[in-house]
Amino acid sequence: MRLVFLVVLLCLPVTADEQQEERQRFARRLEEFASWSARNGQRGFRDLAYEALILYEPNHKKARSTLKYRFNKKTQSWERKGSYRAPPNKPGVSREDATGRWRELTESYATRMLAYLPELKGADRRRLIEELLAVAPDHHGARKKNGEVLQGEKWVLAITPAARERRRELEQTARKLREKSPPPRPEPPDDEDRRFGIDFGKAWQGTSARGLGTVPEDAVKQTLRVADTAYPLLNLLFGTGKTPTVPFTFYLLAGGSKEAKKALYSHKAYLPADRNFALELTGSWVPGKLRFVTWDENALHRTDTIGRQAIGLYLRHRFAITGKHGWAYEGVGLYANYLLCGTRINTSALRTGYTQDPKALEDQRRGVKFSKTDWLALTHKLFISDEPPDLQLLFAKDVNTLTADDLLVCYSIAAFLFECRPDAAAPLLTDCGKDVAIHAALDKHLGVDLAGFERRFRRWLAERLA
Repeated sequence: MRLVFLVVLLCLPVTADEQQEERQRFARRLEEFASWSARNGQRGFRDLAYEALILYEPNHKKARSTLKYRFNKKTQSWERKGSYRAPPNKPGVSREDATGRWRELTESYATRMLAYLPELKGADRRRLIEELLAVAPDHHGARKKNGEVLQGEKWVLAITPAARERRRELEQTARKLREKSPPPRPEPPDDEDRRFGIDFGKAWQGTSARGLGTVPEDAVKQTLRVADTAYPLLNLLFGTGKTPTVPFTFYLLAGGSKEAKKALYSHKAYLPADRNFALELTGSWVPGKLRFVTWDENALHRTDTIGRQAIGLYLRHRFAITGKHGWAYEGVGLYANYLLCGTRINTSALRTGYTQDPKALEDQRRGVKFSKTDWLALTHKLFISDEPPDLQLLFAKDVNTLTADDLLVCYSIAAFLFECRPDAAAPLLTDCGKDVAIHAALDKHLGVDLAGFERRFRRWLAERLA
């Protein structure tokens, strides 16, 4: 008989009035349970019922008074000074009896309300799930609809265990792609190469890039392998088919700034202002050309830099992502380059105040910007600090206004997308490149608003450390 009733209920047309009537009945039952708990000495359950009741009737005087709220006429809001603790229970019914009654009350309500879920979409669907988890946090159906699984005795996001396996697969695949990269073929330098006034010897042509340098040939070939691996890896990350490559040439100068001055003064594409600005850095795109020259004296830095340029070209041509989309440009760039090179060195962000983690600072002094440190763990620390990151502000920044702490969050957001929601990564960046508002893009592709995304993101960061 109960099964028949449930089937009939599921087939009934869903209306907002029916849901509201169900909520009103539940509120009355909460009232009754609170009174029963008070009469039988279970003050903790009384307060639990009243806390739930004010979710449905915010101005319920008895509930507010019992929980020590006072109405502030000036602010027109309920306020409570300090923390509140329920008074000790009095002799009465057993806690087990009260627990059973409370569970039956809340879980039966959650079961009835879940019948309405199939007809709800977007924000209405999210609100109902959040409501049910607030009053019946152990309800299996509500937990599952929230995308959770039971591990042992603990509910976790279903994406958390899947993400661990996904990350291992990505790391293994990146290594295999590098190893399988076809050997480059030698060719003579072209006229554009000679404009630097430097004898590069041979040029090396790969599948998607071309490399020359005054560094040892093996160093050019190793860097070329990284550049050639970028497109296949990014296609894998975004789940897209073969994306047409954007061929580019890079030059690795071993002589540092002295050799850079000779090269940039010789190349006529550089106007004085362009040349002066470039020489303040350790690398530069040749004006008007798909050619990049780097004179960083550290070999690890040079390879990392070329990896970032290949990733940047992919993002610009595949998604129209540029430096104005700071979180995407830096986040994806850092994440993908870490898979490519094992380093996270080249950034466009402000060089201000990296996290105070001692290991991070030590790695930074060694010049690899805490490459071996767990950036996801550091991001988690930021979110549980007294001044957590503001995601709404972060999503609006360009690369020139990102701080070092922002880099951690950008990297971690990219990790969340590629490891937890790879299906949403490409559509989300497509809308980002079209300057669609982040709230709308998150709702469309991840089914959450910005606040919901932050809750899920922060929870994932915490669960992966457990």
